[in-house]
Amino acid sequence: MVVDVIASRQRNYEKVVKPRIIRPFQEQRNGTLTDLAADPPIFLKLQSHEVPAMSAVANALLDFGRVRGTADEEEICRQWAQLNSYNDPQGPSEFVKAVRDVKGIGPALLEYLRMLCGADTIKIDVRVKASLDSAGVPVHLFTDDGLYEVCRGIAGRLGFTLVELDQLLWVNEVRAD
Repeated sequence: MVVDVIASRQRNYEKVVKPRIIRPFQEQRNGTLTDLAADPPIFLKLQSHEVPAMSAVANALLDFGRVRGTADEEEICRQWAQLNSYNDPQGPSEFVKAVRDVKGIGPALLEYLRMLCGADTIKIDVRVKASLDSAGVPVHLFTDDGLYEVCRGIAGRLGFTLVELDQLLWVNEVRAD
């Protein structure tokens, strides 16, 4: 999932990420965090900062697991995803910061990683903002944290999870009517 998240930045997912990055990675690697941390996939056609970013994110997640006394990588990811990254009065956890501060990881990719790890969240990216805007939400008036709260309200009112709302907004199916 770390390769998926980092490779998806500013690339067409269906035409580029899945066939040219994810598939070759899966054919040559077992895809564990341990493998990614120890032996970054330099064979992939990526931007120069992306391979070190993959290794750094994998290491940050593994460090979180070590501190928590968890060796199972799926459990590490699940527990990490449950850490709050938006609107926590004390700010994000040091373990969220460790991933967020990796070069190339912005708020949208951080939330995408949390989503893939099992968190009910939304990634406030360009497509989601455009869809919200076309549905009548004045996105220019909000920070990403503010839009997250708006989305929580919308999802709750509609009876959706944030992940479901994310998918609806991402495919631009929300209409103002």
